[in-house]
Amino acid sequence: MSVYGVGEYTKKGYANVISLFVWAMLNGERPIVWGDGTQRRDFIYVDDCADLVLRALEFNWSKQNSNFEVFNVGTGKSTSFNDITRLVNERLNANLKPIYVAVPIALYATEVLGDMSKANRMLGWGARVDIQEGISKVVENARRDPRIRELSEAQKYALRAKKK
Repeated sequence: MSVYGVGEYTKKGYANVISLFVWAMLNGERPIVWGDGTQRRDFIYVDDCADLVLRALEFNWSKQNSNFEVFNVGTGKSTSFNDITRLVNERLNANLKPIYVAVPIALYATEVLGDMSKANRMLGWGARVDIQEGISKVVENARRDPRIRELSEAQKYALRAKKK
């Protein structure tokens, strides 16, 4: 899973790629994508993540003869980084092509996808915010943020690291 949402500015270059791409693209800059952009993540909006945690906390565990369970957190759908840049471009009415760079770390997942059947079965839970709505929320929040110019620089750490 890959949690994203508004308010990631404190993470700067370590924010979720959705925020990094939005910040850059709002400033007319091309998003920097590690690899070829075909890597996929199960992106989950932060409100949905919090809702799942809350449901697990409020669940009546005594009926299950268990003190705890382990749940995946995700949507059960994966989206490629190329699809994310396309969706952000659509939301911004832009056409900014990614800059593809070599993956700067040795161990890098090409696909992350959560099986949400247990959370659905036991907690009656399912994600409510789809990727398009989540991206729209991030875009609208970023448009109101006076730090947007500074934030657009956050994704460039990959380029700086490559030059060293």
